[in-house]
Amino acid sequence: MVGWQPVDPGPAPRSRLLDSPPVAAGAQLLVAHRQWRAAVEAEERQLAAAHVRRHVWFPVPVGGTGVLPVFGGTPAAWGMLIVGLAASAVAAGCTRIRVVNLTSRDLFDGLRDIARTPGGFALRGDTVSGAGSSVDLFGRLSASQLAALIVDACRTAPGRAGAVDATRAVEDILAVLRVLSGPATLPRLHAAIGVALGDRAQTAAVLSERERRALSDYHADVVSARQPIADRLADLQRDISGLMRFRHADAVAPERRGRASRTVRTFEVGPGLGTQDVELGRALLATSIARGFDEAVAGDDLLVVAGAEELAPEVLDRLTAAGHRPGKRLILLCGKIERQTQRLLGHAGAAVAVFLRLPNAADAQLAAEHLGREFTFVVNGVSIAEGKTASWTNAYSQSSSVTQTSGSSWQRHLLVFARDFGRSVSTSFTTGSGTTTSVGGSTQRTQTTSLGRVHEYVVQPEIFQRLEESCMLIVDHRTVTWASCDTRISGSPLTATQPLAP
Repeated sequence: MVGWQPVDPGPAPRSRLLDSPPVAAGAQLLVAHRQWRAAVEAEERQLAAAHVRRHVWFPVPVGGTGVLPVFGGTPAAWGMLIVGLAASAVAAGCTRIRVVNLTSRDLFDGLRDIARTPGGFALRGDTVSGAGSSVDLFGRLSASQLAALIVDACRTAPGRAGAVDATRAVEDILAVLRVLSGPATLPRLHAAIGVALGDRAQTAAVLSERERRALSDYHADVVSARQPIADRLADLQRDISGLMRFRHADAVAPERRGRASRTVRTFEVGPGLGTQDVELGRALLATSIARGFDEAVAGDDLLVVAGAEELAPEVLDRLTAAGHRPGKRLILLCGKIERQTQRLLGHAGAAVAVFLRLPNAADAQLAAEHLGREFTFVVNGVSIAEGKTASWTNAYSQSSSVTQTSGSSWQRHLLVFARDFGRSVSTSFTTGSGTTTSVGGSTQRTQTTSLGRVHEYVVQPEIFQRLEESCMLIVDHRTVTWASCDTRISGSPLTATQPLAP
């Protein structure tokens, strides 16, 4: 369980009696209405009281085995998240629970508070420091494990070149350890390399006389004849001298809190002689934890690493490879998304990741890119055209015409000696006028909206930058769940013990 998901319960339900108003006649209607109203109000009070007690917080499980990367966040948010992870692992019966702090901040105050309460879990806190450690990182190791721990902790070059140099260094250490007939310990190895280099001032407290003679022969036959081996052994002796300061010291006791059947162990790096001791302590602790996490455990095994961006690429690959085995659960808290931790997004098919607040813009954009983009249609343009036209026409016309016709005719009869005389005159006048007036106008308004398809983030980068301190976004495949890691939620009566049903 990594957090709690809030669910809005909505308004309180109403009484079903509202659908059955009383039916009566006459004076009995008033009495029936009063009784009906009292019954409705009583039932709604009961429904409201039950609605207030409904669960609004549900745990968000990230079940199964695998690697869960957590990016961003503040030390306070990490402390709350660690408490939730440890408490849920204890409740689930996890066999081994370990929390490693590779940062310089104190992240275990919440665990100490729970360890003080009855019925919680016991807490043991170990410190790895150049001034002495409360845990023996070099004890109960075979010769090959001791050689690998030394070389991995002091490895300086990554990649293939560093792997070749590391292989040669391991073989040089094993060659010296094979000369010894007793157990392989860090002080005995340091003294043995000194004798193999020809240092006769080494004390015989940790080496037997037979081993010293065998190492002297090894010096004469091999080391003195091969200068590259001598140079590598000299470098190894100086590296082991630095690691000797991180041995278990009786004066440095582990921190113990509470008594319970389940124990949560914490590991952190303490101050040493300087920053170089802090860096070496981180490398030594990370290498030791990775080796222990790689071992099989009877039951479930939970490992939380805070400050995973400080891990070497080889150690990170070893941890993630072991985290995908059955029964293993690896939680990596990364303060920022570095190039090597960016590979954790979707590593080995894992599609689950948790994002706390990411104030850095580049980290927020990477988180948004991980969720992906989707096509949406948005309005990308609106144009409005409006025009008005008007026209007026005035026309006047007038016509006038005059027509005059005159004529005469004569007619003579041969039989009737008489004379007919006639004459006709006609005159016509035509006058016309016309006036035409026309008025016209028009108004036109055109609006055009254009849509375009864009490829946008599913969750914008600004959302990751503006998260509250205890809020998180849990990405499971294509589903994003808003949750909170506030430890006060677990003790609330409004918090459910089972996840929200799908």
